[in-house]
Amino acid sequence: MARSFYSLMWTKNEPSVNGDCVTYKGVNPVGQQVTQCYQLQPAFCKQTPALCNSGVLGGPYTWSGTFQSPGYPVQYYNNLNCNYLINCKF
Repeated sequence: MARSFYSLMWTKNEPSVNGDCVTYKGVNPVGQQVTQCYQLQPAFCKQTPALCNSGVLGGPYTWSGTFQSPGYPVQYYNNLNCNYLINCKF
């Protein structure tokens, strides 16, 4: 059974923009409470989080650089599929 949820059902400042998901637990004042969704659970997300910091790295005049796991050092979501394109001179 699909349900619609509107912005008026959210507690102030929730969910955060970092991809927290909503549980069906009510809070005072009336609203929904968020929890991190690292593990599969019956929840839904208000928005699709942009968790991958992927993109094009380097270039013809770049001698060094770094990239990290999404959200490092914080834990990231299961089954996250991030793609990186690293350019370098031979």
